[in-house]
Amino acid sequence: MPRAPRDSGLQLVVTVYILSYMFRLVNELQNVPRIRLLERAVCEVYYRKHLTGTSLTDGIPELRCKNPTIQNEVVLIMGWKISLDALPGILTGTYFGVLADKYGRRPVLMLSCLGELLSLLSVMFICLFDAFDIFPVRLTLLSTFFLMLGGGGRIFSSIIQTLLAEIGEELTQRRTRRFYQLAAIEMLGNLSAPPIEAWTIPVSVWLPFCITLALYLLVLVTIWFLVPPKVKQRIPIKNQPSPDSSVTQNLLGRPCDGTLPESEENHAFAIPSASTMWEEVWELLKNKTIAMLLFVTFAKRIGFLSEAFFPQYASEFFHMLYSQTPWFSWANYAGSMLSQGVLLPQLTSWLLRQSLEQISIDVGLIEMNLGLLSIGYAAVWLAFSPVLFGIGR
Repeated sequence: MPRAPRDSGLQLVVTVYILSYMFRLVNELQNVPRIRLLERAVCEVYYRKHLTGTSLTDGIPELRCKNPTIQNEVVLIMGWKISLDALPGILTGTYFGVLADKYGRRPVLMLSCLGELLSLLSVMFICLFDAFDIFPVRLTLLSTFFLMLGGGGRIFSSIIQTLLAEIGEELTQRRTRRFYQLAAIEMLGNLSAPPIEAWTIPVSVWLPFCITLALYLLVLVTIWFLVPPKVKQRIPIKNQPSPDSSVTQNLLGRPCDGTLPESEENHAFAIPSASTMWEEVWELLKNKTIAMLLFVTFAKRIGFLSEAFFPQYASEFFHMLYSQTPWFSWANYAGSMLSQGVLLPQLTSWLLRQSLEQISIDVGLIEMNLGLLSIGYAAVWLAFSPVLFGIGR
């Protein structure tokens, strides 16, 4: 078993940042190529049925695959794939959270990454052999099964954020700064992928997948050698009473060093039953404020997930090559970095100098962002040219 770095502070922070960047990069890097791969497989099936006796060994020009029948099948597979890929995180989130607390963050991170890798390999395998009439394209939906291995990307991101929150004694002083930096690095990973997609897809639709597979292996190696086997759960509290203090022992019944008695630790690491989890969810929903927040969060995620269809929509509606569509995502991420990194902080600072309350500023910014999002989605829907589509995007 490899040893974790002795300095669990700065080295682990850098490791978390590297893992976040690479994982965001590999997830974004396969988005457009995966749609193109599905389209190509569906397109080959379609023309084999309608062009009997015609050789397809030279391939089919991409623009001939914008047939509505072909695109409807691609959208159907994509929609079911997105829905099914959400299930592993929902069904296994609690279990992998308990396992991460009991056995450490490293095993769960590796399982999540390995599940993503196997899921991608299964899609590539099915689409490759579809050309020989061996597997139907819809069989790619079964790739979701591999995500059950580690819960998928949601579990990976959650564990990464947990690792960052646990690092060092600077938890209370620098937590916010660390998470701002993490968000910026994840956005940088998103920003790095579209140019690579645009440059590699014209060479071969398989090239971005080869790069993605290499990066997945690099993520696994990084986790194995740089993430500690298990992070000790301790709560840094300044000026806390001595663990031997009788007052502390009487009031808390346990040492104040962040550790738990063995009986309580075993209880904390017990995997809850499905009925217990649903009872807890139902108790949360009884609170109207929490129920509304959960509904808004759910609705927001549906809206954001619709962005996964933007490359397919632009390619079909404007008859664009898929190698051209990643630049829409790049412009979107660049605008997000500009607004979140420069414009919104400056606007917030200016509003605070105008003696406005922070809560009023926060609510106002939320309303403004929701308005801009609504306008953007409307512009995408009504756009009649790639330029207007890109502005709305």
